[in-house]
Amino acid sequence: PNLHLHCGIRELGELVNDRNIQGGFASRIIYVLSENKEVLAQQFQGGAQNVEDQNLREEYRSALIEDLVRIHNMTGPMTADLEFKAAWEDWWFDSETKRKAIASEKLQSLLVRQNMHMLKTSMILSACESDDRILKKTHWDQALSLVEPAMRNIPNIFRKSRAQHIDRGTKNIPFAVISILQSNPDLNKNGLRAALQFGGANLKDIDSMLQSMINTGLLGTEGSKFKILGDPNNYFG
Repeated sequence: PNLHLHCGIRELGELVNDRNIQGGFASRIIYVLSENKEVLAQQFQGGAQNVEDQNLREEYRSALIEDLVRIHNMTGPMTADLEFKAAWEDWWFDSETKRKAIASEKLQSLLVRQNMHMLKTSMILSACESDDRILKKTHWDQALSLVEPAMRNIPNIFRKSRAQHIDRGTKNIPFAVISILQSNPDLNKNGLRAALQFGGANLKDIDSMLQSMINTGLLGTEGSKFKILGDPNNYFG
């Protein structure tokens, strides 16, 4: 069985490589959900209705063709100016120091991709601006404002995902407890137990895990409520 598993993983790596993942494969296994429920009003686009609209459409078409030609001809490596290099070096040292100080190795491994996300976003921003393939400080600042908030939300995203599957085993109950208490800090003990039961966990497992979380120092009691005592990232699973 171990040999079969090893061969399967090796063959999967050969089949799903940097060439074969193109063409829409990633979009079939990676789903991006938005927590923003706001729906914006839209106007139906009926095409060019008059000469002015036709001229504007032709202007857009010509500009698009010009952009696509320049994109097609954009080849070669990206380079960074001195300001970009200095900003990256300062950020990288500070970011790595904070990442390696996190108690959870799982969370550390998730955050290790932030450096690559930052650099790739900077490259995209540079390419959107011009075809000189030079990374500038402004690109880094924009990438920082886009990527860092999303990376900071990774623990919550992970916990919410695990919390939704507490009916599949006791190991997911702590994630649900943390998520519920973070969202409802005034919830009493019975309310927490009821919420966990509603999610699919049985009462015996709930009480066992709550006691375990108390014993390990993650949870404490305050009157009729449970209270998160430690850093939830120390208990990231």
